[in-house]
Amino acid sequence: MASYPPTGLAPTVEHLPEWIKLGLGDKEYMCEEKKATFDPDNLPEKLPDLSKHSSYMAELMCEKPEIYEKLKGKTTKNGVNLGKCLKTGVDNPGHPSIKTVGLVAGDEESYEVFKDLFDPVIDSRHGGFPADAKHTTDLDFSKVSDTPIDPTGK
Repeated sequence: MASYPPTGLAPTVEHLPEWIKLGLGDKEYMCEEKKATFDPDNLPEKLPDLSKHSSYMAELMCEKPEIYEKLKGKTTKNGVNLGKCLKTGVDNPGHPSIKTVGLVAGDEESYEVFKDLFDPVIDSRHGGFPADAKHTTDLDFSKVSDTPIDPTGK
């Protein structure tokens, strides 16, 4: 049985060119040319300036920089730190017309360990989803409609 968390690359990607494998497996994607230089394993004293970024995470961190201070020393049992959650949003400023989340949960525990960050971002992104709200999932297949959704009938 494989160990968790997985390490290394899956056999299906081992043969791919190096530039494609950047950021896969145990390596973080770092590319000066693309300005992907935020090192999640060596967090800076202060978070970089995110004022020109277009994401919910950046907006929150600009409003409440104390969140970074509070969470930067925390880590989940699987080794996910705050930097791993923030990397994609720090490295990618986004587009002013398309607001992204700017945040990734490295594992299930990330939502609890970094709740001071995730809860307000999720709430903002969904226009109201309080921390105590429950996402309902109904997997009862008998409720699935058999109405054809393809107008051509194919």
